Amino acid sequence: MSFAQNTPIQFLPGIGVRTAHVLHELDIHTAGQLARIPEKMLIELFGPSIRSVLMLVHGTTKTLPIMQKKFSPRVTVETTHMRPKKTFFRRLQLATQFIGML
Repeated sequence: MSFAQNTPIQFLPGIGVRTAHVLHELDIHTAGQLARIPEKMLIELFGPSIRSVLMLVHGTTKTLPIMQKKFSPRVTVETTHMRPKKTFFRRLQLATQFIGML
């Protein structure tokens, strides 16, 4: 399922209030406008989770109903690998480059 080009971004699954606000500040208001932004730039600005939104916008995946997970009595151990945070200035630089593309 792909979204209509004129669907407001705040109605896209996976776009929260903060992301919608930033996109509006960049003058991106519809799914069609979002679809035209290079994926790499969006990932730098919003992180890898934006990929799922882009897949919906481009129609390369479909939404699935939310399924409740069953309780698992097993105990597991996880290791979290922290990746360095992108600096504010790098994100600002990317946003400025994007605005220059408009």
